[in-house]
Amino acid sequence: MQMEQIRGSAREAGAATTDSQLRRLLDEGLVHLSLGREDDAVRVWREALERSPDNPRALDYLETLGVIPPRHARESGEVAALTPEQVVREPARPVLGGTAGPELMVVGESAGGELVVGLAEEDIVGLLARAREEMEDGNLGAALDRCEDVLRRVPAEPRATECAREVKDRLVNFYLEELKPLSQVPYLCANDANILELSLDPIGGFLLSQVDADITLEDLLTIMGTFDQYKVVSALHFFLRHGIVELRPAPAPTRRR
Repeated sequence: MQMEQIRGSAREAGAATTDSQLRRLLDEGLVHLSLGREDDAVRVWREALERSPDNPRALDYLETLGVIPPRHARESGEVAALTPEQVVREPARPVLGGTAGPELMVVGESAGGELVVGLAEEDIVGLLARAREEMEDGNLGAALDRCEDVLRRVPAEPRATECAREVKDRLVNFYLEELKPLSQVPYLCANDANILELSLDPIGGFLLSQVDADITLEDLLTIMGTFDQYKVVSALHFFLRHGIVELRPAPAPTRRR
């Protein structure tokens, strides 16, 4: 009897550990996505699915990114493959049924057996038109989401690439205005454990390594000048918004007697 209780406690402890690991993976994916690292987000969410194949959060996140077809399409078998030419030139069966939004279509299968999802030409045009409308209305985050929605399914699509570049340029200017005055000094608020949980990319990691409670924002941006400006300022904006870094006025210079 005692042995059964011990085994039961061990199983419960193992289940709790698994749940904790799953939550960590799912949350880590959200952090990756917030920092623009979609590939890393997809990687950890796929790992979560390997641990728990029916995990609703992982399935929902991957469906939202278009990595896997929606649930009803998978269950109904409405996943007929199309050639890339058909995606652009011919109408295709939507795997989203009658729901609103662009028609996602399974356009083939990768070497690993994963379904590849694409967009019809009219949906590309429609998404980019709405992206420009969002951009003109000042909804820059939404505009970038629409551009990247196209690029996820049609990598290097030139119109989407150009639109995304314009949106990022505006976001850089917006973030820089929020950071002013650039004479402020960034201070690190998070501890090492919290920073490690972020799984930072090289740009984010190097940026935080330069925050030493002495360097000003202006100097920090100069040091980071060789990196992609959008990635730098968006990472800094993320750190500020989530309390990882805070800004304080530069200390007054000491007078010499």
